[in-house]
Amino acid sequence: MCHLGFLTLRRARDEAGGLVPTPPGPPIPPADAAPSALASLAFARRLADFGRPFGIAVVAFTPDDLRPDGTVRAVLFSGRSVRRATIPMPEAVYDFVRTQPTDAFRRYLAARKAGRWPSPSRGGSEKWRLDRILRASPLAPHLPETILWTGDAEARASAEALLAGGDVVIKPRAGTGGRGVVRIPRDTPPSALRRALGALPPGRHLLQRYIPHAAGDRVYDVRVLVQKTPDGVFRPTGAGVRTNDRRRFVTNLARGGRALPLNAYLLRVRRFSPARAETLQHDLFRLATAAAEALEAGLGPLVEVALDVVIDPEGRLFIVEANTKPGRELFRLLGDRAAYRLSHLRPLFYLCAWARNTASIRRA
Repeated sequence: MCHLGFLTLRRARDEAGGLVPTPPGPPIPPADAAPSALASLAFARRLADFGRPFGIAVVAFTPDDLRPDGTVRAVLFSGRSVRRATIPMPEAVYDFVRTQPTDAFRRYLAARKAGRWPSPSRGGSEKWRLDRILRASPLAPHLPETILWTGDAEARASAEALLAGGDVVIKPRAGTGGRGVVRIPRDTPPSALRRALGALPPGRHLLQRYIPHAAGDRVYDVRVLVQKTPDGVFRPTGAGVRTNDRRRFVTNLARGGRALPLNAYLLRVRRFSPARAETLQHDLFRLATAAAEALEAGLGPLVEVALDVVIDPEGRLFIVEANTKPGRELFRLLGDRAAYRLSHLRPLFYLCAWARNTASIRRA
């Protein structure tokens, strides 16, 4: 039997990603939260369901559930029911905490630094740091020009120069799910651009050159997921395409985006030849694997990485975003049961293998 923990946070009260205020004085960890208050609880339950036939037990908890004696006040899954119980620390922890500007995240960082749980990976990192790591690697030609909005004169000049070359996308530095992402057209008057940028808090948004890739009145991006196998090597798990719902610019499924098989997109939407489509699929998987390896070299050990890639009119691949804590719903919507199942099992198998290897080293 392998016992794993799923580490998450409480659901943020500020959906827009803003700071959650706390009273003055030292932080006071909250008492037990209802299981439903945990973020990504449905994902944790699916992990438990997928892992159970393989002798893998998954429980969920937050850093606030850690006890001084090393035990954990965890959420346990049994069929469709859940309950709280105090249990020993699991053998390995699947750290699925996503970056957010909240007090809960700051408590998480302090607990992670103190080594409060056994894990071969770290939590998510914000978009600017991921961009900097990839830009320092051989993958830099695959990255659109991106700047951090700091609000100073240099940032304003860079933003105007960026817009002079085409449309610009503004996105939160630590946002998820497509929230707060807007597209600024190239013909936006300078005065309107200054007003839009002036409303942004310095240091909390990125400006990225928009890569033309629309087909008709829709935009598309390719989501590629690579995950570690039990031997610790990144392997492609699957890929699919997301497209917007015409009411919004973003393709995120949480914002109304729709799913499309990769092959159908390449052949029917983009009208590449079968040979060119096959080459692009191989290139996408190679790019995602190389990006995962580069990010791991810069961040430390990771379990998985998902890339959002757009293909420009010439067939060139551009990484518009990397995600170290990705969702899996794209595969479910595509009806790709094999990739959906594998995307849940691979992290479990890898974490159990890591736990066994770590225990063997301790015994040696």
